[in-house]
Amino acid sequence: MAVTWFIQGERSHPDPIVDKKSLLQRFANHESVVVSAGITCAYLGDERNLREYLVADDAVRALRSEGHQVKFILFNDSLDALNARQLRVAMDKDPGAIATFEKCIGKPIADIPSPVPGHGSWAAYFENQFLKRLATYDCFPTLESTASLYRSGLYDPYIEIALSKGAEIRRFLKTNFADYTPQKLFYAVCPACGGITETEVTSQGDSAVAISCGECGITSAIPPAEMRGKLNWKLDCAARWHMFDVDVEPFSKSYLEPQGGSFWIADALGRKFCGGVKVTPIIQGMVKIDAELDPTSMGSLPHQALRRLFIERWNSDLLLTKERMLLAASKADEETGLSFVDSIKRRIPGLKARPTELSREEYDFLCRAETFQWTVLAEAPERCQMDTGSLHLMNDRALWGLALLAGDSITQREQSSSYAEFDFAIKETSNELGEAKAMVHDALRKALSHEKGLPVRRLLFTTPLHEMRTLLYAVERTLEARESSRQLAKERMGTAVVNDPTTSTTVNSILAG
Repeated sequence: MAVTWFIQGERSHPDPIVDKKSLLQRFANHESVVVSAGITCAYLGDERNLREYLVADDAVRALRSEGHQVKFILFNDSLDALNARQLRVAMDKDPGAIATFEKCIGKPIADIPSPVPGHGSWAAYFENQFLKRLATYDCFPTLESTASLYRSGLYDPYIEIALSKGAEIRRFLKTNFADYTPQKLFYAVCPACGGITETEVTSQGDSAVAISCGECGITSAIPPAEMRGKLNWKLDCAARWHMFDVDVEPFSKSYLEPQGGSFWIADALGRKFCGGVKVTPIIQGMVKIDAELDPTSMGSLPHQALRRLFIERWNSDLLLTKERMLLAASKADEETGLSFVDSIKRRIPGLKARPTELSREEYDFLCRAETFQWTVLAEAPERCQMDTGSLHLMNDRALWGLALLAGDSITQREQSSSYAEFDFAIKETSNELGEAKAMVHDALRKALSHEKGLPVRRLLFTTPLHEMRTLLYAVERTLEARESSRQLAKERMGTAVVNDPTTSTTVNSILAG
């Protein structure tokens, strides 16, 4: 895709970058390169919006591998106003949480309190969450909050241009981009209510600026130095490209539409009004989710697998389907030699047998594996929690066998941590059960809610000791309760009555076990 746009009388802009080859050719003679990306950290959302940042990171790695000095900057538009959709997503559609923050809609996210105490602002909290997510994909940009940049005065020259040359800027846009008419060139923060979406700078002078707010209906006059606000997004892009000397940034195809794409408008404004810019876009394909696929499934893939999907072909659109996800999960990991699907089959049974003793890595794997089972494989993950309530349905013979197996297993594990020694000893115990062996093994699986997966002896070795002790205690108390019931029945009814064929089935079952 070759896109060329130019300001009359100036050289044409170089074609967008589509892959690593064109990237390295474009910057072959550059010692240093600045790569950037932009985001509004108003919510975390799912992984589909990660592609821009992983493509940018892949470009950074490619350039560094060729010896370039590379800066990777992530701009958070933290003066953007919170909107209703962002609030719903951020609060997971919780009505109570949404109601708490509804009054903040229309205010800059940098001015809204954090939804979680201890994180300062709304923007700061989600910046932190997003950087943590990027880190799991080995992506480590330097974050620049635009609220801080505006506060420091770095944007002041560009704000002055927008306010003093507003008519000229609008004429320029009308001449070169007839389909684009900006609502505003500068969004001021209302000194009265803190909103930013319904404001207008109605007059300005050396001593005062008048800001009218359609939200609260108040017009405020303040000294120019106290005015807060942000530029129209396209002017903002042009300003920060110039400030940070940005060379390259990924954009989706819709932003690169030749006649009115946002990138070309920002580029033209930067060259004409912001001191000139030199940024070259990377064409980044769109990520679409098949209607049958739950978007949360993306987070279940191993991070490197999803990263490969997103960066394999920078400029190609990507349709994620269950089949595509399964294919990605079936590729072998370079370090372990196992695919994610193989790991699920091998690791889940053992992890579920000791749910209270999992490491952080093991717990993370188990959560992702179960999500993958639900959303991609359409399988209900097996529940593996002790079910002592099932003991009352087992006959005495099964319970005595359970007590023998559990007791010997606990003793062996307390004496040695060697599985080979444990396996040999418990194999002998199982053989002592004779014809009841299969029944007892089945009872063990029911009691531990582990009816498939690990072999019985491995299950006995893997289940946490405190759970094995709980199981043994429950079995012994169940047997004692039954014995007490028999004795009580004999005392109250007499052996002859109990053994009478007309006696209730329940009483006979108690006595017969």
